Amino acid sequence: MEVSLLLGDNIKKFREDLKISQRELGRRINKTGQFISLVEQGKSNPSVEVLNKISNELGVSIDELIKDSDLINLTTTDKETREMYTDFLSSDPHFSGILKAIESSGYKVIQNTINYEVSILKDKSVVATIPENEFIEQGKEMLKHINEFTQFEVNKLIDCLNFLYAEPIEKD
Repeated sequence: MEVSLLLGDNIKKFREDLKISQRELGRRINKTGQFISLVEQGKSNPSVEVLNKISNELGVSIDELIKDSDLINLTTTDKETREMYTDFLSSDPHFSGILKAIESSGYKVIQNTINYEVSILKDKSVVATIPENEFIEQGKEMLKHINEFTQFEVNKLIDCLNFLYAEPIEKD
């Protein structure tokens, strides 16, 4: 089975488990039944925002929908699988630092390997979608600012500790 069909197969399986028609699912997410049909056949790829709506209506996580498909949840995917699917991203030495910084703030990162886009989700909602190359460039800039801020805060802490705990200098 082709990878592009797996997302559609997963959607179809969960939809049929709930006994919801393509038309009904489409109505619930403000799309047509034809759109759902195209997605299930692997002929159309939903945006991450639409995928989020589908997952909410089907009562499953995005991880369950994208399992074995052309969308990769970079936040929860094991390192080996992540690297296999993200050659461009993971080839950049800053990638893991960017991903850690985003994840530590409570966001999830999903890569669409067909459209070469990265989406950032917070509380199951897409907050940003950006081309892969821009994700790396903007991420490098973000890391630079985080490092500058961290260094500034460390220096402030050291100055404060020196002030509080420095030995008094005796005068003759």
